[in-house]
Amino acid sequence: MNRRSFVSMLGAGALVWPTALDTLMAQVSSGGAPQDEDFWRVVREQFLIPEGRIYLNNGTLGPSPRVVVDAVVEHTRRVAQTFPPGVAWDVLKTALGVLLDGDAEGFVFPRNTTEAMNFVANGLEIGAGDEVVTTDHEHIGGLKPWELIASRRGAKLKVVSLPAPLPNADEVVGLITDALTPQSRVLALSHLTFTTGAVLPVRELARECAERGIIFAIDGAHPPGMLDFSLRDTGGDFYASSPHKWLLAPQGTGLLYLGERWRTELWPTLASGGWDDLELGAHRLNHMGTMDESRLAGLLAAVGFFEVLGMERVEARVRHLNGLLRTGLE
Repeated sequence: MNRRSFVSMLGAGALVWPTALDTLMAQVSSGGAPQDEDFWRVVREQFLIPEGRIYLNNGTLGPSPRVVVDAVVEHTRRVAQTFPPGVAWDVLKTALGVLLDGDAEGFVFPRNTTEAMNFVANGLEIGAGDEVVTTDHEHIGGLKPWELIASRRGAKLKVVSLPAPLPNADEVVGLITDALTPQSRVLALSHLTFTTGAVLPVRELARECAERGIIFAIDGAHPPGMLDFSLRDTGGDFYASSPHKWLLAPQGTGLLYLGERWRTELWPTLASGGWDDLELGAHRLNHMGTMDESRLAGLLAAVGFFEVLGMERVEARVRHLNGLLRTGLE
């Protein structure tokens, strides 16, 4: 996607194109290989990280580039000046749909993966006798909502033990599907585990769940902004994420993607105006009362930043650095 097409997508109501990205844009067509240090030095200059400081904590909070910080500040200023913040929902959804290859109508914006998974767990009709299957590699944000449902509603939580390091994809699928029974209603697990960084075979598991009529909720806290993947290709019923990690969006920026069926069938955890207006689809879950829309402006800017870089280029760089680290440690 080039500058013109991205600006066209944003529309007249959004922020102007960030000039901070012009230098980066000029190099996109001629650089950006994983080992192209000159290119990645320009990328680093887009951040506020002090020279000489090494930051290794994107798994909790990714450092936002300057363009994201500026977007948040600008929209906070607009509110202080009594102007609307100017974030158009359709623009943001469309931008994310392009970056993550998903249907724009499926996006909801909670504060983080934990809140998103709570929306899913509390919104499904799970009760006594039902099983929720998960693994022993889950983060508390993806696990605790199901523990709550099990305790509150009498459902059974079944935890599958996965070895570390993981075997091949077929064996992982076998270990998980062997734990499924006729009582299994939900499979909830990570796309990329926070314990070892292993990428689980979610596409294959999504197909298995679809064939068995099992709801598949994916904790995708880490892949957006790190891996070049497609929501449409991944499948599953729900995909929960935290763009404030690898997508470098502001703190408190979450993401929940709903399969088409659940845009009208999932019960809202927070009820506000329009909660029962099924014509709104998934967007009725965005009706959460007053919220800080500046974080959504920052998310939109972060999506633009990654559109300039290109997710293929970003993933290749991540894997290159991973290889350098492994070689150095060995």
